[in-house]
Amino acid sequence: MATGDAVTIVATFRVKPGRDADFEHWAHDITAAAAQFPGHMGASWLGSKGSYQVVYRFENDALFHDWHDSTARAEFLRRLEPIGALATDRHLSGLETWFELPNQPGRPAPPRWKMVVATWIGVFPLLLLLQWLVAPLVTNVPLLIRVMVFALIVVTTATYVVMPRLTMLLRRWLYP
Repeated sequence: MATGDAVTIVATFRVKPGRDADFEHWAHDITAAAAQFPGHMGASWLGSKGSYQVVYRFENDALFHDWHDSTARAEFLRRLEPIGALATDRHLSGLETWFELPNQPGRPAPPRWKMVVATWIGVFPLLLLLQWLVAPLVTNVPLLIRVMVFALIVVTTATYVVMPRLTMLLRRWLYP
């Protein structure tokens, strides 16, 4: 992976019976610690009762490794031992990050044509809403700036909100 490419990591944790509340507290703390590292771009947690997944991003591979190899992370993993364990830790790139099923890490991405259809289903309503609700309010903003801002809104919303939910909704079609 090139040094300048953003890094997405999907990690799955198995939690010991009866330790979910402890794990959720631990997850909150490790997320806050990771956020203090340069290049951290956010984290989203999914799951419940015994199995949790986190998707987190760093600006590039070098900044990710600063966190991954840190004594802070090592200490958090040590504190995890009585609560649960890290089951998988995967690096993803490109559209594949939108099509990772949280309970099935490592499963190959669906065919590209299905990724295109699912992405269109997720992005079209976002673009429609922006054009309908926001575009009339910003007609005096230069076109280039409007397009840049709209693209940022669509990509961010699709990556962190729409596509994870849409992937779960379409999972039977995407992964027959």
